[in-house]
Amino acid sequence: MLKKLILRRQGLVKRLPRSENIVKGSLVRLNISCGKSNCRCQRGEKHECLYLSQSRGGKTKMTYIPKRHEPAILEGVRRHRDLLKVVEELSECNLRILKWRKGAGK
Repeated sequence: MLKKLILRRQGLVKRLPRSENIVKGSLVRLNISCGKSNCRCQRGEKHECLYLSQSRGGKTKMTYIPKRHEPAILEGVRRHRDLLKVVEELSECNLRILKWRKGAGK
C-alpha cells in the first residue's frame, strides 16, 4: 500500500507545471465603448476585450489583456488551475502516506 502511494506521489510531482508562465485569476470578456464619438461602438457595436480578474487583499482587480497577449495569458491561467489541482492531489497523497506510516509504526 505504501509503495503504491509513493509511486502515486512521484507521478503527481511529474505533473507539476515546469513553466514560469503561471497566472492566478479568471478571464472575463467584456463588451465596452471606447468613447470616440465617430466609433462603431457608439452605434451599439461594442469592442470585445479580455480582462484578467484577480482578488487581491479582499478586492477584485481587473487587468486589461491586449489581443497579442491573450494566448499566453489563457495558457497561464490554465496552468495555474492545473497546478492547484495537482497540489491538492499531492497534499491528499502525502496525508495518506503520513497516516499509513503512523499506523504502521504502532
